[in-house]
Amino acid sequence: MARLPQFHVVARPETLAGIGPEHALLEGVPWTGHADLEEFRAALERGAHGRIQLLWLPDRLADGEVDRMRQLLAEITGLEVVVWARELDASDYRRLLLAGVRHVGAGEWPPVPASVLFRGGLGWEALFPGELEARRREVHDLFVPSRPDQVTPVVRFVCERCDGFGHPREFVRSHLPLIVDELVTNAMKHGHAWKAEQEVHVHLEVDAEEIVICVMDRGLGFQRASVRDPLDAENRTRSGGRGLFLVEHLMDEVEYRDGGRTIEARVHPRESTGKRTGADACRPTTAS
Repeated sequence: MARLPQFHVVARPETLAGIGPEHALLEGVPWTGHADLEEFRAALERGAHGRIQLLWLPDRLADGEVDRMRQLLAEITGLEVVVWARELDASDYRRLLLAGVRHVGAGEWPPVPASVLFRGGLGWEALFPGELEARRREVHDLFVPSRPDQVTPVVRFVCERCDGFGHPREFVRSHLPLIVDELVTNAMKHGHAWKAEQEVHVHLEVDAEEIVICVMDRGLGFQRASVRDPLDAENRTRSGGRGLFLVEHLMDEVEYRDGGRTIEARVHPRESTGKRTGADACRPTTAS
């Protein structure tokens, strides 16, 4: 029988003293208490009980703890971490997700025993049954320096948020990373020439039916009609154009605005996955 993931509680000692083995939160799941994140780090370094780590923070995050969490996850690889905090502001929420935390939540712990939580896997539905239907639409805005090392965190963030709404895994884990990587890389490389002081604006809207990704830069822009069609015989050995063709092939709608400095892509993954073949890519539109 596979060992359950370890459940960690990071809190003040007096808080930990009030949590006994009969606590509903910890029913049937091995857990450890840590006074701070440094103790949690030491526990992981000694050997984790499972690849998935659930971290509950019943105390408000202190100044600098999100940065310490980010550093911890960068140093200890191969783990999937879920963080639930009693209080968390929007800035900390986004920073934790960008740091590599799989899911972040805030508020009182949902009335679900941890043993039930882990039994169904780690999708959002398994973590918080019934909440998925109640969620309406998430909107996120990221302002990212134009550096190559910033592309992957953005891809991870977008995919995790979309995965949380239960969109098809094939799309979220295979297609969506390619789409986001292409759009963000193009904006940083061609729009800003990898100048780190210039930020790319990534706007994400996601609900249970639709994903909207809008990437904006402040470069010179481009005309979509001037990009080579990679399907033309004369272009098959040339570079360029394949990335946008891929985006248009995988999304339902792609619109180019502000002289090519803004690209908005929409898709309904449950309706679209597996429907397109060959030349069935969406027709891009251009707006002034």
